[in-house]
Amino acid sequence: MLAVQDERPAQLAEAPGYELWHMADSRFNTPKVEWRISLQNPSTSSAPHQAVLAHLLAGWLDDSLNEELYAARLAGHHIEAYPHARGITLAFGGWRDRQAQVMQRTLDQLQQGEIDDESFARVLYRLQREWRNAPRPHCFARGTAPWPKP
Repeated sequence: MLAVQDERPAQLAEAPGYELWHMADSRFNTPKVEWRISLQNPSTSSAPHQAVLAHLLAGWLDDSLNEELYAARLAGHHIEAYPHARGITLAFGGWRDRQAQVMQRTLDQLQQGEIDDESFARVLYRLQREWRNAPRPHCFARGTAPWPKP
């Protein structure tokens, strides 16, 4: 273990299309790392349709790798894809050992994976359920939306 502790992240590199930040944290005395890879698309926040596609892509990536990376999760690896206003983020955390293989498998799936009907249906169902169960502002709870019904 390196006896290094940073107070805040420092930017190590910047070029068109990417930034690299680093922060050492040795408080827990374990060989763990955290990676966040933000895949940004300017059109994600341009329309609701684009935002939904980002949610579906992140959900599909998690769903399609769930079985294959189950053992990695049991071994202490954290893998997650989640949407945000500018695209999706791939989050990796946990033990350093073999993390590169988990990251590579995730990136391969994102680039070359096949979106089958069953996986899409599961992800769509989860997303619809999540949005149906989301807290609503008071005006929506009574069925009075601020826009006319189609």
